[in-house]
Amino acid sequence: MHQRKDRARPRRDPVRLRLGVLAIAVVFMFGALFTRLWFLQVLSADTHVEQAQSNQIDVVELPATRGRILDRNGVVLADNEFVSVVSVDARAWQDPEADRALVVEELSRLLGMTPAEVSEQLDDETQDPLVPKVIKDDVEEATRVLVEERHLPGVRGELRAVRNYPQHDLAAHVLGYVGPITEDQIEAEPERYDITDRVGRAGVEMLFEKDLRGDPGRRLLEVNRQREVVGTAGEDVPPVAGEDLYLTLDARVQRAAEEAIVEQLELARQRQSEDSGNNFPASAGAAVVLDVDTGDIVALASYPDYDPNWLIGGLTKAQFDSHFLDAQVPSPLNNRAIQGLYAPGSTFKLITALAGLRAHTLDAREMFNDEGYFEIPDADTCPTTVQCRYANAREAVLGLLDLSGALIKSSDAYFYRQGYLLDRTGDGRELQETAARLGFGSATGVQLPFEATGRVPSAELKAQLADEGVIPDGHWLNGDNINLAVGQGFLAVTPLQLTNAYATWANGGTKLNPNIVDRVADRTDGEVRRVLDRRVSATLEFPTGNDVIWEGLSYVTRSGTAEFAFQGYDHDAFGVIGKTGTAQAEGASEVTGITREDTAIFAGVAPREDPRYAVVVLLEEAGFGGDAAAPAARSIFEALHSAELEDAAALEAESPAEPEPTEPELDCSATALMDRFGQGTAVVELGLETVAEMVGCDPAELGPIPPLVPGAPGVDLAEGRDAPVDVAADGTYRRLQPATVGSLR
Repeated sequence: MHQRKDRARPRRDPVRLRLGVLAIAVVFMFGALFTRLWFLQVLSADTHVEQAQSNQIDVVELPATRGRILDRNGVVLADNEFVSVVSVDARAWQDPEADRALVVEELSRLLGMTPAEVSEQLDDETQDPLVPKVIKDDVEEATRVLVEERHLPGVRGELRAVRNYPQHDLAAHVLGYVGPITEDQIEAEPERYDITDRVGRAGVEMLFEKDLRGDPGRRLLEVNRQREVVGTAGEDVPPVAGEDLYLTLDARVQRAAEEAIVEQLELARQRQSEDSGNNFPASAGAAVVLDVDTGDIVALASYPDYDPNWLIGGLTKAQFDSHFLDAQVPSPLNNRAIQGLYAPGSTFKLITALAGLRAHTLDAREMFNDEGYFEIPDADTCPTTVQCRYANAREAVLGLLDLSGALIKSSDAYFYRQGYLLDRTGDGRELQETAARLGFGSATGVQLPFEATGRVPSAELKAQLADEGVIPDGHWLNGDNINLAVGQGFLAVTPLQLTNAYATWANGGTKLNPNIVDRVADRTDGEVRRVLDRRVSATLEFPTGNDVIWEGLSYVTRSGTAEFAFQGYDHDAFGVIGKTGTAQAEGASEVTGITREDTAIFAGVAPREDPRYAVVVLLEEAGFGGDAAAPAARSIFEALHSAELEDAAALEAESPAEPEPTEPELDCSATALMDRFGQGTAVVELGLETVAEMVGCDPAELGPIPPLVPGAPGVDLAEGRDAPVDVAADGTYRRLQPATVGSLR
């Protein structure tokens, strides 16, 4: 056998080997990556598109702090306060069914609610689903702490700002209230509001919503299709606080007006009606105070009223029925000062007098014999089928009266006659046109919602009302104008309209649109953003004889129909010009269900010499104006005077004290005394030392005596301190006109 020789094996390169392995790995990795990409982009594309599209950005509103509402002096009427709130964030539940059951059970026990009430709040769709649901607000601090200590899933106790009315029912109808937004409001401004917002629902809270609300901020949240927040998108936009609203109201006068209404209604309920024999229901009323020169509303009261705080968190049906559907407290949400429509009674005689003077149907000083009634003189215009005789209240015979006396004694017969004559003069529309010029039959333009326009009877309006089925007969009769002349018939005015008419008359004929808001200001620094200026709507000229109207109304509170109500009143300090009114009311009483009792009214201006305020008080079913409304008006006028005195005292106290006058330093030299007193020889030779002592100088301070000047005046102290003399060229003395030594000092 022969041996086989082994061949030498080639040596392998380890670097190439490693590179090969690495290449294989890279190929594999890229293969896996491409496979995954192909899977994601081809096989799973639809799935991931759906997931991506299901994630979306939601905007959560960050509410702005609502602006305050203040009176003209800075008294806060509406503000925000932080209250303890218990809320639940259901997104924090791990086991929704079990966690909800636990939360409902525990919160109902801790908060004093029923499980159904807690569940109702959890399911409340008016609350934003992306923020915790409020279960109960304004809880006691101790209760909030107990809730926090329980560490219930998703439950939090925190502080939140809510609207607050610190003066409670004061000026409630002016302020309004804040409540849940309505669908109509959302539809009107969908870009600004959503279903979770709370907005002004009445009063200036509603009309100045945009100023008070401010600009809400926003937070962008990324949420998945389960409505779970998975992140944020961008930075928060912070909210901008709302602006403060300063009203023209004076809280002192407003409170006095509201208290006067309540006091006189309570007293009226203790009096018996001569017509029905029953006590007056006296269940409602209104009062208005206007600045006659600016049109600013100083007070605007309506009763029954309510506390806006009641409506902040919403009321149950039982609570609403108790507060707002009580027959003995009719319609407390109605602002009777601007929505209530009433016959003004004899307070309308001012308008009739102006119309008669303008149409020359009356001579202000012509005497009229009031026999207790007025009877239509023309038989052709007064068939037996209609009323021909119109009597005074209680058929009182008042005797001979001119216009002034007719206003003082409130003679219906005098003004019935004017209504008849005005209807038969010219086109018969002078009374209606005078009323329209003074603002009746149209809105005043005050910055409050839901103002009524009222109506002034005319042939056209009567026909229209008949066509609408409101009244049975649309034919215009003399009696319609006769009733209108004394503020009756189907004339309907608001208390604010009546006040504005008297204000226009008092200021000389400038009819203004009343303002309830003075200015809008930045809450942070108080900078004024907007001022609501004086608004002139018309200028009127009053006819010759207007001074006689002024005279008559000046005596109503001193010797006329309001004399008793103003007994003991300080007429010299704050005299009142005014007119009482007692108006018959149509229909059945809301309180008694039987025929309505008379409405008591007083309208007036003060102070008498230079009127600054017009005041109207109207009390429903309270009897005679002089008995019920006039005493309330007196209280308001006294409050106005008191407020003026208080403001004047405060202004004087704030003013820097004027420095006490100081006498100039006295120069006691002989030269100074002689210059001021006279250089006559008599002064020098007869007593310069005496003169020095007279003015408080020490004679030792006289110093050298200057040379005499011939002809210069002086005082001969030997003859008397006021006996001027002159030194002649020859050195003798000559007397001059008397002078006063005291003027030296």
